[in-house]
Amino acid sequence: MPMVNNSFKNEIVRASGYRYIDFANAVGGESVGSGWYTGMLSADNIHPAVLGAQKLALRALQDVPELGGVE
Repeated sequence: MPMVNNSFKNEIVRASGYRYIDFANAVGGESVGSGWYTGMLSADNIHPAVLGAQKLALRALQDVPELGGVE
């Protein structure tokens, strides 16, 4: 399970007013030490599984709709 603490960077980005893609929120990895939602992390505990990759892509399209070519 990923154990990286990015909370300080996340707060800076959120406070900046810039748009961003909240990938951690999409897979349940927002809190330090939290695991991704069931079925989203591959067996190597590093890369997303197919379901996780789908959720990450959907989150990117939600946060930056023009990535899908439709504005």
